[in-house]
Amino acid sequence: MKSVLTITLLLLSTVVFGQEDDQDNNFYARIGVYELSLGYERKVNSQIGVAVEVDYRPRFKNEAHVYLDWGSMNVTYQGFRIKPIVNYYHKTSSFWSFFPSYRYLESGTMINDEGKFGGSNYSDYDEYSQKNHEIGINALFNSSFKKHPAFSLYFGAGVSYKYVDRQYTIEGTWANKTPSDRVETLNVVFPSLYFGIKWKFVRF
Repeated sequence: MKSVLTITLLLLSTVVFGQEDDQDNNFYARIGVYELSLGYERKVNSQIGVAVEVDYRPRFKNEAHVYLDWGSMNVTYQGFRIKPIVNYYHKTSSFWSFFPSYRYLESGTMINDEGKFGGSNYSDYDEYSQKNHEIGINALFNSSFKKHPAFSLYFGAGVSYKYVDRQYTIEGTWANKTPSDRVETLNVVFPSLYFGIKWKFVRF
């Protein structure tokens, strides 16, 4: 039963046009830790390939101090990351990937935050929103399975710079305050780690 499932998976997992295992064009997916990417690669020659990927961050939400009897209301916008990639094939079954990346994230949360920035006990600041711009530089090492060239393991690291713009709004509904805004700006540098499987599901 196990061997039948394995053969069925391999038959369904990859579509190949042509006779060679190593094709010049590939549509692929990366399935990793906290990452799902879709991409297209074009081999320029035997050692260089260029690609573009888009990945999706499934959850982006900021915690807030909530003191409402009926709970809180959260509105979250998801973020896509764009990655132009250069692949260097130093061996037939392994290669390096180098790429910059960019992601824009936006999140808005309705809150009741008592005493924020010295406000009253009835919470002057009622709405919080955040916008992030992330720019990164990354490198991955990929190693293909010799018997199944459509699959490869990858791992790597990168470093990213994040620009954060946070806005707190007084809606004027608490303590008869005049509507106004307060903006905080943060600059953060953080590392990224990558590990997963790359799957070339169409090769031609």
